Amino acid sequence: MEISCLKSEVSSVETEALVINLFEDVKVPGGATGAIDTVLGGKISRLINSGEISGKKNEITIIHTFGEFKFERIIICGLGKQDKFNYDTVRQIMAITMRQLRKIKVSRVATICHGSGIAGLDPKLCAVAITEGALLGTYQFSKYKSKSTTDTIESLQVIENDDQKIQPIKDGINDGLILADSTIIARDLGNEPGNILPPRELADRTKGFSSSIGLDCTILDKSQIQQLGMGGILGVSAGSHEEPRLIVMEHLGNPNSTQKISLCGKGITFDTGGISLKPPLNMGAMKGDMAGAAAVIGAMIAIKKLNLPINVLGVVASAENMPGGGAMRPGDIITMMNGKHVEVDNTDAEGRLVLGDAIEYSKQQGCTSIIDVATLTGAAIVALGNDSAAVMGNNQELIDQLISTSKITGEQYWQLPIFDNYRTQLDSIYADMKNTGGQPAGSITAGKFIQEFVGDTPWIHLDIAGMSRLASTKD
Repeated sequence: MEISCLKSEVSSVETEALVINLFEDVKVPGGATGAIDTVLGGKISRLINSGEISGKKNEITIIHTFGEFKFERIIICGLGKQDKFNYDTVRQIMAITMRQLRKIKVSRVATICHGSGIAGLDPKLCAVAITEGALLGTYQFSKYKSKSTTDTIESLQVIENDDQKIQPIKDGINDGLILADSTIIARDLGNEPGNILPPRELADRTKGFSSSIGLDCTILDKSQIQQLGMGGILGVSAGSHEEPRLIVMEHLGNPNSTQKISLCGKGITFDTGGISLKPPLNMGAMKGDMAGAAAVIGAMIAIKKLNLPINVLGVVASAENMPGGGAMRPGDIITMMNGKHVEVDNTDAEGRLVLGDAIEYSKQQGCTSIIDVATLTGAAIVALGNDSAAVMGNNQELIDQLISTSKITGEQYWQLPIFDNYRTQLDSIYADMKNTGGQPAGSITAGKFIQEFVGDTPWIHLDIAGMSRLASTKD
């Protein structure tokens, strides 16, 4: 889909579908919607007064013009209550609208810059949200369908007539394209089946993505992982004929700074649970147990393309957790990269083992803060469902910064406690600690395990188990 900004009066646009909007409870439309209402002879106002258009959030109304104007259809999107309107509303309405227009085989679309008028939001961030909504809202993974029956929208124009807003909107479209494309890469990786995307293939693809944009990328194979003493990664991968990989990406956007952020991703390309075998129902979804890794890879691509003035190390610990003859067993004791000895209480608590080694590697590379991302626990889904990620950490300022971004990104985070007394659940008779703390507070004790490798380094743990995969499109 080609997305661009067009300087024009909204009523003069030639397109198959012109997208405008309306807040809930508005009786007399203003702004661009008011201008179109005037051109249409007050038809929108009459539909409002009759109750056919309410402006409720995500409401879609289509008015056909039947050749009377350059625009063939008017699409009126309900924005909901104005006091609850934000950038994510823009993202949502564009996603819903573009899916609807794709269904009726529209190929050329124009839209006003939702939010940058009466709502008073930043035009650049509105354009980012419009672009993300259009591209991510129409995302489909159809690579393995022999015949695709899905129509595509060819172009989207963002209409603006204010000279002062044109460049910010263009900049926002550019940033939105980068963010959406990077997200699509992450989604594609997460949707690949385990037989197609084992650790070696994930590493090769990441190397390819990185090379195409000049992002530094180093791949460590099994022998190098052994030399580093990464017992967590080696233990998890021992039951599979697919060897593990450590994928390291680095962006030096501020060489004069001593600060370096580490993004650590759990990259289990398929998780059977190992000897502690998972139930067979829905096990196929465990191809997505590398969603944390996919998120880190997508983020590093976006960081490089946006050329952010920060230093970031992306570390992906990738393995396949299988119950082969050499598999790690419950009761085994493994030695992690930082020298800690871990009793394996449950081989299905494998993500924290590979993350422990990835975090220690990050520290040895001089990282001054760490964010790990993982589909770590089913307990996070029990606690928060599929709409929010669990957040833990040892630095409240860093956590607050992360949570504040949800106002722009629309992603929801909920902080869980990580009190010291939870650590006792990890106590082991035979080793420094066990890799599980039992069923109570399962997400928190998983976070406490990871904290053992962090030390005093400022750190955030994101458990994205609930958010990583949805069974169907969600508005």
